Amino acid sequence: MTRYDGIIIGGGPGGYEAALYALRLGKKVAIVEKDRLGGVCLHWGCIPTKTLIASAKSYSIIKNSDKYGLRKTECCGVDWNGIHQHHRKVVNDLTSGLEKLLRNKGIDVHYGYGSLVDAHSVKVEPEKGSSYEISADMLFIATGSKPIPVPETRWEDDLLIPGEDCFKWSKLPSSVLIVGGGVMGVEFACTLRVFDVEVHVVEILEQLLPGEDVDVSRTLARELKKDGAHLHIGRKIEGYRCEKGKMIVNISDGEMLTVDKILICAGRTGLTENLGLEKPGIEINGQGYIKTNSHNLTNIDNIYAFGDVTGPPLLAHAASYKGKIAISHAFTGQGENNLSAIPSGIFTMPEIGRVGLTEQKCDDMGIKYRTGMAQMRMVGRAHVEVETTGFAKIIIDEKNRIIGAHVMGKEAGEIIHSLALAVSIGMTSYELEEKLIFAHPTLTEVIWEALKELNNPL
Repeated sequence: MTRYDGIIIGGGPGGYEAALYALRLGKKVAIVEKDRLGGVCLHWGCIPTKTLIASAKSYSIIKNSDKYGLRKTECCGVDWNGIHQHHRKVVNDLTSGLEKLLRNKGIDVHYGYGSLVDAHSVKVEPEKGSSYEISADMLFIATGSKPIPVPETRWEDDLLIPGEDCFKWSKLPSSVLIVGGGVMGVEFACTLRVFDVEVHVVEILEQLLPGEDVDVSRTLARELKKDGAHLHIGRKIEGYRCEKGKMIVNISDGEMLTVDKILICAGRTGLTENLGLEKPGIEINGQGYIKTNSHNLTNIDNIYAFGDVTGPPLLAHAASYKGKIAISHAFTGQGENNLSAIPSGIFTMPEIGRVGLTEQKCDDMGIKYRTGMAQMRMVGRAHVEVETTGFAKIIIDEKNRIIGAHVMGKEAGEIIHSLALAVSIGMTSYELEEKLIFAHPTLTEVIWEALKELNNPL
């Protein structure tokens, strides 16, 4: 039986980054992956959906070329098959590059279904060939998550499917009902509207993007409505039926909708089935996620878990971060999670970036705060790009430390990182304004405008 310092079950962003970090510590680790390296993020989630969004943005520019002073020509329409080919090429290129990187670094990848035999051994079951066992001092579980149907629904061929499975459609539908107004739901809503699909979004809570800043939610709802999307907020599905290839859906406000397809973009749980967690006695919480502490250690003293399999935040970069912490703690005894400054991006139109606390969270925690807000239309580059919708909002505490920030507008997911750094090191709004020189003309100047609003109020 081959022996390692550590074995990681799952080759997604958490797993492969953890393996690379273990290598930096001089440890010999292996990855057990049932499919291809990259996980949901690379193959079904982050990367494929962002290629879809990139195609939608390009299509939008073509359709609105006259806004840029260009002669408007007849638009040829959406080539759904071509979009598929583009996303497959991107995914294959990135996967091949990742496989080559790990191979060149000398990290063993065992392809097959991995499950625990005991607290130190893993059984690998290849798709073809006989199963075998490998062992290690430390075990790490990073198997990710999976979508679950919302109550009163079940998967229905390609008519009612998880959001990420839309790439299985052979053609673009003319109408779609999206269940869930969270990150995935609104990203699909924005994208499909650009492609002239009739879009309905049903969200059971009272705002789009529950948990995000209320100004962000209101602005996005306004833009989606302006683009022709139908929003059913504070509503839920009460029943549906398939009739002549269409989905007839009853909404809790009494409305009945007829659509071609339904995308479920709400509800996920950890991928824990058939992992053998019961053999060493690993505990799972009521939501189906593995229980861990701040070091990402389970209740078993040599078994760690991180990423989506342990619950929110369900972010690829959070998985990578937690994987690094788990490896560090396992092999050095040092390392503890601190997600207070982890940035997130929502790739809607306009785009959204966020770090730290929201105003609502500050209120819940009893934190006294002030905000500075600047509209994107104050920035020259936004007018150049013909994308003036959005804003930057910066939240500071009583000591003027930046504790949260929101950016909405073109490239917001990139812009937010300077504010993430400020939050992570406890900078004040004065320090950020004094020490960071904002290049002109750039979209990032919206941060400067928000800082001036904070530091020099009229």
